Amino acid sequence: MARASAGACARAGGRAAAVCAALFLGAAQAAPLQAAALPELPAALDAGKVQGAVNALGDGLASALPFSASMGLNWSDAHIGRFFPSLPPRFGAGVSGGFTTMGAGALAAIADVFAPGISGDIPTFGASGFPIPGFAIEGRIGGFFLPFDAGVKIGYLPPSSPGPFDRMDYFLFGADFRYRIFEGRLLLPTVSLGIGVNRISGGVERQRGSASEIPYDLGAGAGPQVLLLETFGFSADWATTALDFRAQASWRILMLTPYVGIGASHGWTRTRAGFTARTYSPDPPDDIFPGIEDGMGASPPVGRNEMRLFFERSARAWNARAFGGVSWSLPLRIRLDATVLWDLVNGSYGAALGARIQI
Repeated sequence: MARASAGACARAGGRAAAVCAALFLGAAQAAPLQAAALPELPAALDAGKVQGAVNALGDGLASALPFSASMGLNWSDAHIGRFFPSLPPRFGAGVSGGFTTMGAGALAAIADVFAPGISGDIPTFGASGFPIPGFAIEGRIGGFFLPFDAGVKIGYLPPSSPGPFDRMDYFLFGADFRYRIFEGRLLLPTVSLGIGVNRISGGVERQRGSASEIPYDLGAGAGPQVLLLETFGFSADWATTALDFRAQASWRILMLTPYVGIGASHGWTRTRAGFTARTYSPDPPDDIFPGIEDGMGASPPVGRNEMRLFFERSARAWNARAFGGVSWSLPLRIRLDATVLWDLVNGSYGAALGARIQI
């Protein structure tokens, strides 16, 4: 599902509203807003092209984000033991950080709709795509009487400015429940099955100032007009809620605990992308699109106006992954973890390092 935020157009008022209406109807009217010789800005904003780019981005994220949300709580032990009855009670807490990748093609396509030429500046790991950093504070507690454990994670990275973007942010929350189905002995691994839920959100933004003029002609006898463009920016934001299933096996070998596992996630993703522009109307005539102005109850203003146009895409998809790694036990109950993840659907990958205290 995709839709544009036409209400924002209505709030612009006057000439800005008329130009925003032309943007919104650009594909149908074959008269999108023209921006002549504006560096890093599109030559034309076409609603159909924007919608197609947002759809592609949303569909790509629907498959990629459940994989990214699986970062964190990948502890080496398939089961940490019981909290009660147990001496000592089993629990732990720590931090982990790393990255996963997602295909850069859809992100580059949406960037090129609003800011042509910057897609080549988007950082990538070759064909594997755009790196999404991740960080989590996590804890896990053993079960009561039965052989299970439960964990929770939360991650947040403050807005940063990587590569060509002026803003990139990240938030992660998740919880899981694992039940041991086989207790390891000798060379046989401990095996558990788990279920969890993850929520991941983030976005990117690009803002640019300009003193350029935008020529446009809305017809209806108004003739060619000019807006002064002060700022123009695009943003893309996304959020996924994923239901996660996994199986894990681990071995205890002296101070090392190697582990492997497989997982599958079903995610519900919402993507929103669009632009904001601040314009200045030095001397608007009184007869531009009077029908639109009368319907909105507004008159053409002299001064600054803000225009917005956003599209949304909702999608859901399955993702499957393999993961594995090893932890190293140190004195004072300290564990150091290294994890690698492989997206079996998209070919993306990820890696993480972690440190925790585990009783």
